[in-house]
Amino acid sequence: MVDQLRPIWPNIENDINNGDKNGLRARAKLRAHGKWNMTAALEWAIENRPIKKDKAATIVASDPTSELSVLFAQILNL
Repeated sequence: MVDQLRPIWPNIENDINNGDKNGLRARAKLRAHGKWNMTAALEWAIENRPIKKDKAATIVASDPTSELSVLFAQILNL
């Protein structure tokens, strides 16, 4: 999923690595090692502006049935 998000969230690795400082870890990290709540992570990214709403909407429009598009559509109420 990181590879899919990199074009619209270029600093995703940095945000994950600094998750304790920026709030991403508290918002989206699950107990299982290496597991994240993707919906919570995307909500955080939209709220904190690494992902712009218009770019997320473009992804939904381009491939509305992909897993990422479905998540964005739910978050953005599209």
